[in-house]
Amino acid sequence: MQAVETAGSVQADLPMREYIGAMARQLAQMARVEDDEVLGRLLDCAADLADHGMNGPARKR
Repeated sequence: MQAVETAGSVQADLPMREYIGAMARQLAQMARVEDDEVLGRLLDCAADLADHGMNGPARKR
């Protein structure tokens, strides 16, 4: 895994990032079903990182 993202590396990794983001969102929902809101929020953060990288927009919860 690269420590520093470049615009090119984000584009090249897009299909994998989309998959990871989608999986993290599903896991967040599962955590909430089990009443684990903290884990759900952490997984949402992981999904946001997968979707937008370190410099992308943050979504409000």
